[in-house]
Amino acid sequence: MLRRIVIDHRRRRNRRKRGDGAPRVALDDMLQAPASVPVDAATLLALDDALVELEGIDAVAARVVDLRFFADLDYDEIAAALGIARATAFRHWRFARAWLHARLA
Repeated sequence: MLRRIVIDHRRRRNRRKRGDGAPRVALDDMLQAPASVPVDAATLLALDDALVELEGIDAVAARVVDLRFFADLDYDEIAAALGIARATAFRHWRFARAWLHARLA
């Protein structure tokens, strides 16, 4: 739900400003430090489209990205929320990050 709120907000804001003057952020930087890196609207919308595609491939990995990036949870919190081991959450994160990097590059 939080992801939908953030995406809808950015879409509304993008309609008004169309990204004028927004700083560009590399996907690697964005996924490494989700809470501290500003994200422009175009990158966020591309990430949302890629996450929809990732859900069809690996729904758990997509959920891990949601929790890590949008909810800013750490691996222990993600593991508890999904009922999986911490190492499994980390493996899903690594897969999703690599897949997103290839998809968005």
